[in-house]
Amino acid sequence: MFGAAILLVICTPLLAVGSGAVFRDERDATTPRLREHITAVTILCCTLTGLVAGLTLGYNFALPRNGFPAMFLPGGALWGLLAGAALGMRAGALLTSSANSRRRMTVDAKSFARTSTAMLGCCLCVSQLGWLLPTWAMVVIGVPAPFVLSVVAARDEGRLGRWVQLRQIELPRGALH
Repeated sequence: MFGAAILLVICTPLLAVGSGAVFRDERDATTPRLREHITAVTILCCTLTGLVAGLTLGYNFALPRNGFPAMFLPGGALWGLLAGAALGMRAGALLTSSANSRRRMTVDAKSFARTSTAMLGCCLCVSQLGWLLPTWAMVVIGVPAPFVLSVVAARDEGRLGRWVQLRQIELPRGALH
């Protein structure tokens, strides 16, 4: 996890500089275009930070220890990624100047936050089987658990469909050109 954290610390400024958010051409430095670009970089950086934070927390704070497969991969990666996306979309909603984009990004942020909470709850519940089962059995149960939650939520739109909504992370159009 230390390698992933170092990679994130190095790649975040490189993403911002390499994408053109820092050094802009004068002809391309209009305020709305710059805001869209910074919004896109913020969303991507928050999403990747959430991914690394979810993996780190899932690996290091799994209780019981045999339950870490449910909290690490893919569980920690998924709920961390979705939590980071929620934070990034909320920050993006504050940065954008368009009222329609702000409203859409806020709705997306709420959806990502609910889905992340459901994934975390699923992973926490499945990881508690680690008190009874060995690690190899936890791998067999814990790895597919978040995917099973997604499939069940897609089929049962009444109760779980409100909490688990499969969405894509959408960036402003033409923001990274």
